Amino acid sequence: MLKPEYLATLIQFRQELYDSLGLRQDSLFELVDAALTAPHRSTLVRLSLTAAFRRLWSSTCDALADGSVDVAAVRALFMRTLVVSGVSR
Repeated sequence: MLKPEYLATLIQFRQELYDSLGLRQDSLFELVDAALTAPHRSTLVRLSLTAAFRRLWSSTCDALADGSVDVAAVRALFMRTLVVSGVSR
């Protein structure tokens, strides 16, 4: 069973990651989920066919062509999360 504080941290991390995505954020976020839950490395086309990616395969191309990511916000999120994870262990 996952401890409630770990679950809260995961929920907050996912929300902040989602918020750092601009255009096409739903598709980009699901593409991240698909990449992280895939049993092995895969092409983007194959990732768009996984259960984690609930959109049409064409939205993968749209997300990559038109989507945007606030790189500074994602970098800061990863750094904060790594520091908190390292301190709490």
